Amino acid sequence: MDIAGSATATLIAQVVSLVALLVHLHRKRHPLFLHADERRYLRPDRAYPDGAREKGLPMGLQMIVLSGSSVVMIEQRSIASARRPLPRSGAAVQLWNYIMMRRARGGDGGVGDGGAEHRRRRLTACSASPRPASCST
Repeated sequence: MDIAGSATATLIAQVVSLVALLVHLHRKRHPLFLHADERRYLRPDRAYPDGAREKGLPMGLQMIVLSGSSVVMIEQRSIASARRPLPRSGAAVQLWNYIMMRRARGGDGGVGDGGAEHRRRRLTACSASPRPASCST
């Protein structure tokens, strides 16, 4: 039974575990146990799939384009390094990924902005108070 036996055993173990969990939650009258009148909360909202489709499809297509361009760049790098070695090609791939992820986020000044948001907040706090030690440059 090889793989099929392993899969069957896993399925049986998961079902038994689920049933045991539900019985335990019901006996302890745990707030996580859903009673008959609360089962309506398990039905998804009609607006959610529409929003997920509207946002998810363009994001998925964008990631396909970004991944495809990364593959093309790596392929071109491999072809060039076959002719002559490129010692800094790993750095080029890192830089490419950084640029593409910034572009995918819209360059909104998040984590990868080099700390500009942190510096802006620090300067605002320092200009509003008499020079505490944390504001020294």
